[in-house]
Amino acid sequence: MPIKIFVDKNWLEANKDFADTTITSKNKQFIDHSIKILHQARQEFVESLKKQGLIVTSDPKEYDENTICIIDSPQLISHDNSFQPIYQVIERKIHSSGGPDFNYPTTVDLPSFWQRPFYPAVFKNIGVNRGIDKFLVETPEQFAKIFAYFQKSLAENIKLNWRDVVFQQYIETPTNYKTYMRVLVSGAGKVLGSSLKCSKNMPNSISLDGDFERVFLRPDSPFFIRAKKMFNYYSGGDNISLEKPEFLNDEQKRTLAAHGIDPNNMQVPNEVMNVCRNIMANCNKELGVIAGIDFILNERDGHWYFLEFHSQPAIDEWADVRGIPLPPDDGEIENYIAREMYELVLRKEALTQIIEQRLKKDQKQDF
Repeated sequence: MPIKIFVDKNWLEANKDFADTTITSKNKQFIDHSIKILHQARQEFVESLKKQGLIVTSDPKEYDENTICIIDSPQLISHDNSFQPIYQVIERKIHSSGGPDFNYPTTVDLPSFWQRPFYPAVFKNIGVNRGIDKFLVETPEQFAKIFAYFQKSLAENIKLNWRDVVFQQYIETPTNYKTYMRVLVSGAGKVLGSSLKCSKNMPNSISLDGDFERVFLRPDSPFFIRAKKMFNYYSGGDNISLEKPEFLNDEQKRTLAAHGIDPNNMQVPNEVMNVCRNIMANCNKELGVIAGIDFILNERDGHWYFLEFHSQPAIDEWADVRGIPLPPDDGEIENYIAREMYELVLRKEALTQIIEQRLKKDQKQDF
């Protein structure tokens, strides 16, 4: 039976790529030209799949459980669950797919935290990534100001409201670094790149890019709480690739060892890999053929905890292993397009792995 591929129409036409405010503004003619370049590249990618004998569709009605989604496909998810926010549907599906090794920090909404607070807790805006709108809440006094703001937002119908945030258990990690592991994984459950990201020194200046950061972390705000901003990874830290043992220094080796990773035989921990494989095997339409999945090692119990997923992740881990010089992810349109071109190569690599895995499975069943 021919393999069917689903391609999200909005992604194919690239008509939403530059709606993102992280892309530096240019004149409309330049943006229109950039959209055409991306659309052409993605269309050529699709045509190459058709030449391989694959069936390619963008019609949600033609999707079935055996279809492979190239990229996360909101139209399929919203079609199945029209009465729930898409992010909640995706999150629940991923959590339920993680398997017996899946651990997740205690995470509650604002009303639940108000009833049963726990400190310290990480305030998170669930609608953004890249470490934006994440900070530490350590005292009842801090939470009182947060609660007061949301009472005001409710009374005055302010767009930013409590439904946009959660409070999550703060996890202490080994060593003096704040660390987490990023695994870039294909839908076949194979590692495309991985690293242990470490942050140590606070930067000299802190940019407050998030909506809630400007409300709670700016000294001139009436709701200022003097909280510590949470950083996923920043200057002064380190990014330890698990695929390049020959480049390790002594401090990096000690950091890896503290996380249960042998510096002489670096591998993604089995506990983490089991969760990644389970998620990717069950969440194709939610994530696509690749995903970046983040984990944090809990120093207290020695288990790795799932932090978050990225259906359209940065591809630096993959490029680094292959010696590909990616341009910076700095919001410039030219660099964005260049990175997207490399991402097409990555998605094709991941899709090839999935197809090969499926064909091997079919051959076994035939025997």
